[in-house]
Amino acid sequence: ERITSDKLVTFIDDFDMDITNALYLDETEIHNKKSDMTFVARTRRLNNQPFKVTIDVISEKAVDAVVRIFIGPKYDCMGRLLNVNDKRLDMLEIDSFIYKLDTGKNTIIRNSHEMHDVIGDRPWTRRFMDYTADVNGGVDKVVDSYWYKQRLGIPRRLL
Repeated sequence: ERITSDKLVTFIDDFDMDITNALYLDETEIHNKKSDMTFVARTRRLNNQPFKVTIDVISEKAVDAVVRIFIGPKYDCMGRLLNVNDKRLDMLEIDSFIYKLDTGKNTIIRNSHEMHDVIGDRPWTRRFMDYTADVNGGVDKVVDSYWYKQRLGIPRRLL
């Protein structure tokens, strides 16, 4: 019946990135299996304030429904309002979830932080080294679904 969302407010912020793992270690650091210092690079990047999407749906019966949320332009280059159904393939799906609809009017409120396809910032290398150090002082390799998800998700700062 109706879809509303908060205004998407974007801004540029400074972000510190750990680049310790990109540098060569000297003989002492190789023996210790880690660097004595943490090297950081600062970059500027696009970010946004949290927002929410409110969807009003009227259902004739109680049913489980799949809700899909897309992001894309509202107007074309000439300032004309775009038809969402015509341009659906040009939009980016930012969330999909199952919602149990009751009979009658339903109001679905979804916060940008609840969206499942968004990812957080990459943890610092030092944190991974601390997690994986074993009792002998060695380092084990960690294979985690975290890295897989990091490459497929949308950065949280952009939603």
